[in-house]
This record gives sequence, structure tokens and C-alpha cells, in this order.
Amino acid sequence: MIHHRSVRLPFRPCPYPSNTCPDRIHNHVEDLSVDHAEDCCNKNVPKYMIPGQSRLGNLLPYALHNWLYHKWYRLCRSDIEYGQFIAKLFVSCSPPMDTPTVSLVGQINDLNARICSKVASIQKYVQTCPIGERFSPTQTFRDERFYVMQPLFKAVTIILLNDEYDVRMVDVGKMPALLTLTGEEDGLSQQLSFKSISDKVEDFISETIVLVRLNTAIKFVVAQQE
Repeated sequence: MIHHRSVRLPFRPCPYPSNTCPDRIHNHVEDLSVDHAEDCCNKNVPKYMIPGQSRLGNLLPYALHNWLYHKWYRLCRSDIEYGQFIAKLFVSCSPPMDTPTVSLVGQINDLNARICSKVASIQKYVQTCPIGERFSPTQTFRDERFYVMQPLFKAVTIILLNDEYDVRMVDVGKMPALLTLTGEEDGLSQQLSFKSISDKVEDFISETIVLVRLNTAIKFVVAQQE
């Protein structure tokens, strides 16, 4: 199911107001299904993939998922249960070519906040639904003991640009990534900062946005869970 929702049929949210999507093929947060809302739970961090000009970027979700699975399983040594995984992939719209990095991050982090809010409202809604089949989405998502929106999922985002992906890349972890802090700190055990990875940062864009390699971003996220 993780592969299906993050690779084959990822949610494609648009950060722009209704009827203004530049790609016109993306969904809005209100279109989030119960399946995808459930899939946001028990994940450590959201990954937002930004489409570019290269069609090779369409292969990135597959390469990224395979790399993450092996990386996550080795680091956490945990079975995948109740959808537990290190990240959930979203494919957002392509921003205008001249969009500043800070503006792009602002759009994505605002989008992430709205998605998290929608997940919470959907989980409340399914509590009122009639008891259905045992394994129907509304039935499994109903149990809040097992499907939990992780605080870190609200607090951190990873943004990947499709055009940065090279199919000849042996290690996907070397791909550049924007690692951002959203400012949402409810439920965290401590305040987040990039101090622990300062020697790995390639560009300090702001106090809450850094450019690192994907491998560093994932290690940062995993470290917050330890």
C-alpha cells in the first residue's frame, strides 16, 4: 500500500487557490481521500516533489521509494506496520521558473499545514461513519491508537526538484534537497535546529531552510525520532 500511494498513485496537491492551478491536473487539499489521509499517519516527514522540464523526473518516485525503503529499514530495523514509513511523497505543481526558493518553501509549508489539518478533520469524520467492512479505509483509519499524525510530519518538510534527478545517479541520497522547518512545534520533545548538520549544509538559505543532500535530510529526520 505504501508503494501504491507514494509511487503509483501519489496525491498531487496544488498550493494555489481553486481554478488557478498552472498545471490544471493537480488536486486541491479538499480532494484528499481517506486512503491518502490514512497514509499521512505514522510517517516521519512529508516529501514534496516539484515537477520540472525533464521527463526523466517521472522515474524519481520509483528510485526514491526503493532507496528510502532500504535506508529506513536498515536505520530503524522496524517492520512496516499500520503504514509506518519514514516519508510520504506528494507531487506538487510546477512553480513559475522565476519563483524564489523562499517563496516556494512558503507555498509548500502552507500546503503541508492545510494537508495536516485536512487529515485531522477526515479522521474525526470517519468516527461518525457506520461500521463497515473490517478492512475498509474508514474502518482502519477509525482507530486513532494505531494511525497517528506524527508531530515531526507537521514540523519538517523535504522538497525535491525533479530536474535535479539524474537516472545515472547510483546513489539517490546524493540528490540535492531543501530541508525546511515549518515553525509548527506542538508535540515535539525539543526545539528543532540545523546545528547538528551544520557541517553538511551546502547553503544556509535562512534559519529555517537549508540545502543539503537527501541522505543528510533523512538522517536529520531519523535523528529527531531517537
